[in-house]
Amino acid sequence: MPLPPETLLYPAHVPADGHLVASVADQRLGHPAFAHRSRDDFLAWAAGLTGAG
Repeated sequence: MPLPPETLLYPAHVPADGHLVASVADQRLGHPAFAHRSRDDFLAWAAGLTGAG
């Protein structure tokens, strides 16, 4: 089940942009790993990072 867009995310590290909190919607729109990718495209990309798939 996907997280609602208003869900707040707190990174375990300080990102380069310095933001300490972001919403799921912010990440879906602006993070290069998620922006402009379908769910299936993201899963295929993530599997390539881990060698899974």
